[in-house]
Amino acid sequence: MTNIKLDDLETASKLLFGHLKEKGVLQISIEDDFYWEILPEEKYKMSEKPQNIGAGQLTDDCENIQKLISGKNDPIIYDLVWMGSLLKYIGEKIPE
Repeated sequence: MTNIKLDDLETASKLLFGHLKEKGVLQISIEDDFYWEILPEEKYKMSEKPQNIGAGQLTDDCENIQKLISGKNDPIIYDLVWMGSLLKYIGEKIPE
Protein backbone atom coordinates (compact mmCIF):
# COMPACT_ATOMS: atom_id res chain seq x y z
CA MET A 1 0.00 0.00 0.00
CA THR A 2 1.18 3.52 -0.80
CA ASN A 3 0.26 6.66 1.09
CA ILE A 4 0.31 10.26 -0.10
CA LYS A 5 -0.14 13.33 2.04
CA LEU A 6 -2.91 15.78 1.18
CA ASP A 7 -0.33 18.56 1.56
CA ASP A 8 1.75 16.90 -1.19
CA LEU A 9 -1.27 16.72 -3.49
CA GLU A 10 -2.03 20.37 -2.78
CA THR A 11 1.57 21.34 -3.56
CA ALA A 12 1.54 19.35 -6.80
CA SER A 13 -1.77 20.97 -7.80
CA LYS A 14 -0.39 24.47 -7.21
CA LEU A 15 2.72 23.65 -9.25
CA LEU A 16 0.69 22.21 -12.13
CA PHE A 17 -1.83 25.07 -12.19
CA GLY A 18 1.10 27.51 -12.09
CA HIS A 19 2.63 25.71 -15.06
CA LEU A 20 -0.62 26.05 -17.02
CA LYS A 21 -0.85 29.76 -16.21
CA GLU A 22 2.77 30.30 -17.28
CA LYS A 23 1.84 28.73 -20.62
CA GLY A 24 -1.04 31.22 -20.89
CA VAL A 25 -3.75 28.66 -20.21
CA LEU A 26 -6.34 30.48 -18.11
CA GLN A 27 -9.46 28.73 -19.34
CA ILE A 28 -10.19 25.32 -20.82
CA SER A 29 -12.54 24.70 -23.74
CA ILE A 30 -14.40 21.43 -23.38
CA GLU A 31 -14.88 19.97 -26.82
CA ASP A 32 -15.60 16.36 -25.87
CA ASP A 33 -18.42 16.39 -23.35
CA PHE A 34 -19.08 12.70 -22.67
CA TYR A 35 -16.58 10.09 -21.53
CA TRP A 36 -16.53 6.41 -20.65
CA GLU A 37 -16.08 5.45 -17.05
CA ILE A 38 -15.46 2.13 -15.39
CA LEU A 39 -17.78 1.93 -12.43
CA PRO A 40 -16.13 2.18 -8.99
CA GLU A 41 -16.93 -1.36 -7.91
CA GLU A 42 -14.93 -2.74 -10.87
CA LYS A 43 -12.29 -0.08 -11.45
CA TYR A 44 -9.65 -1.48 -9.12
CA LYS A 45 -10.24 -5.21 -9.68
CA MET A 46 -7.40 -5.83 -12.10
CA SER A 47 -7.92 -9.60 -11.99
CA GLU A 48 -11.26 -9.18 -13.80
CA LYS A 49 -12.22 -7.39 -16.99
CA PRO A 50 -14.85 -4.69 -16.30
CA GLN A 51 -18.34 -5.69 -17.34
CA ASN A 52 -20.26 -2.54 -16.46
CA ILE A 53 -19.01 0.62 -18.09
CA GLY A 54 -20.79 3.86 -17.38
CA ALA A 55 -20.62 7.33 -18.87
CA GLY A 56 -19.85 10.72 -17.43
CA GLN A 57 -20.37 14.23 -18.70
CA LEU A 58 -17.78 16.98 -18.32
CA THR A 59 -20.37 19.76 -18.44
CA ASP A 60 -22.12 18.12 -15.47
CA ASP A 61 -18.77 17.88 -13.69
CA CYS A 62 -18.15 21.60 -14.38
CA GLU A 63 -21.60 22.52 -13.13
CA ASN A 64 -21.06 20.62 -9.88
CA ILE A 65 -17.69 22.30 -9.31
CA GLN A 66 -19.18 25.73 -10.07
CA LYS A 67 -21.91 25.10 -7.48
CA LEU A 68 -19.17 24.28 -4.96
CA ILE A 69 -17.20 27.43 -5.80
CA SER A 70 -20.25 29.68 -5.64
CA GLY A 71 -21.29 28.30 -2.26
CA LYS A 72 -24.54 26.95 -3.67
CA ASN A 73 -23.40 23.46 -2.60
CA ASP A 74 -21.39 22.53 0.46
CA PRO A 75 -18.22 20.53 -0.19
CA ILE A 76 -18.65 16.76 -0.37
CA ILE A 77 -15.96 14.16 -0.92
CA TYR A 78 -17.47 13.17 -4.29
CA ASP A 79 -16.56 16.66 -5.59
CA LEU A 80 -13.08 15.17 -5.94
CA VAL A 81 -14.42 12.69 -8.50
CA TRP A 82 -15.95 15.48 -10.60
CA MET A 83 -12.81 17.57 -10.29
CA GLY A 84 -10.69 14.53 -11.12
CA SER A 85 -12.58 14.01 -14.38
CA LEU A 86 -11.91 17.61 -15.35
CA LEU A 87 -8.24 17.36 -14.39
CA LYS A 88 -7.85 14.19 -16.42
CA TYR A 89 -9.39 15.93 -19.44
CA ILE A 90 -7.02 18.89 -19.06
CA GLY A 91 -4.01 16.58 -18.72
CA GLU A 92 -4.99 14.64 -21.83
CA LYS A 93 -6.05 17.57 -24.05
CA ILE A 94 -3.73 20.51 -23.33
CA PRO A 95 -0.52 20.19 -25.36
CA GLU A 96 2.77 20.42 -23.48
